[in-house]
Amino acid sequence: MDAQRSESKDLRKKILDVASELFYQEGLRAVGVDTIVEKADVAKMTLYKYFKSKDELIEAYLRRSDEDWRHWFWSTVEARASKPKERLLAIFDVMQGWFEASDFRGCPFINASMEIADCQHLGRKVSLEHSQHMLSDVLKITRGAKVSDPETLAQQILLLMNGAIVSAVMTGNANAAQAAKQAAATLLKAN
Repeated sequence: MDAQRSESKDLRKKILDVASELFYQEGLRAVGVDTIVEKADVAKMTLYKYFKSKDELIEAYLRRSDEDWRHWFWSTVEARASKPKERLLAIFDVMQGWFEASDFRGCPFINASMEIADCQHLGRKVSLEHSQHMLSDVLKITRGAKVSDPETLAQQILLLMNGAIVSAVMTGNANAAQAAKQAAATLLKAN
């Protein structure tokens, strides 16, 4: 029984891994179930055994991306800076490294929000949750920085982060992160 559960877990992970890579690189709507099944080398019935629909697979991809990305991102920021104000600026250095990666294609959550018109779609809801998580994460840092208005500063930092991501995707210029970092430094001085 344990071997069956392990194999089942491995197959689900394999399908999700393949779908995640394809969704990120090619887009949610551009990738069909047939492509995922072919690349994962599984039967279509196997995919539907673990994910009732493509939308459920999209939701699983975004939920896992949120967890994995935020863990990587914040641990990398913390490794670069120990003080809250320094962390707020280190955010943009970490982002620049991400922008410079050969497989960078933007933020999966911004991308999903642009592709999914239906605000009730689970993919849109997970993307909104990610944005709320990020705001909460940044707010913890701004509160630790003992600035005069941590809530507003957190919203401004998140806006700079999102703007830098969109700019980097549109222009292909990783230096968008450094421009955002300069704006964040200005905001910090004013706070």
